[in-house]
Amino acid sequence: MPVFYKVDPSDIRKQEGSNFGEALAKHEKKFQDNKEKVQRWRAALTEAASLAGWPFKEDGNEMQLIEEIVQDISQALPPPPPPTPPRVKPLAYRKLIRTKHLFGQLESICPPDGRDKIVLYTTSLGAVLRTYQACNDVRAALTNFGVMFSERDVSWEHEGYLKELRELMIDKGREATMPPRLFVKGRYVGGSEEVFKILEEGWFRQVLQHNSSSTSCKDCGETGF
Repeated sequence: MPVFYKVDPSDIRKQEGSNFGEALAKHEKKFQDNKEKVQRWRAALTEAASLAGWPFKEDGNEMQLIEEIVQDISQALPPPPPPTPPRVKPLAYRKLIRTKHLFGQLESICPPDGRDKIVLYTTSLGAVLRTYQACNDVRAALTNFGVMFSERDVSWEHEGYLKELRELMIDKGREATMPPRLFVKGRYVGGSEEVFKILEEGWFRQVLQHNSSSTSCKDCGETGF
């Protein structure tokens, strides 16, 4: 729909006067070898001037005109589609939170001396702020939950925890070797996103209460001791 900005639609339609008549006459002289071009311009102006648009006079309020245009277009448009639900990271956690057997579906990966423990790999180096903050968040969440856990700081090179974590995550790619990483009684829970997902859904207590003596882990060679 056209906006007739400081022009009268009738002048456009009639193509008379100094604004349109004289200008088009000059173009006809300029394009004597292609007068059909000017005729197409005349037809387009006539068609546009015949449409119902928004007139704007010399003393008009531009802000008010813009608000009217936005309102009219908004009413003419169809309603927007409903928002797309947030994408849940696959992993199997959507399935996990719907089942009563959460612990059994966690992958069996057991840190050294971690079969009956909660083991959290973290870093105390703040070089990568996002990683450092995620470690602090998971540590605080476990502390607030009131559980005892073994924290293994991968920045302590003399302890060998970084090498230990890399060996545990050897088949999962580089991202999985970045702390925080949580293991519960020989089962791999995941990073901060997965930990908080289980905490928010209220399944973490079930994981903690699981009797690890009925399971085995890779570190003990599946022998159960």
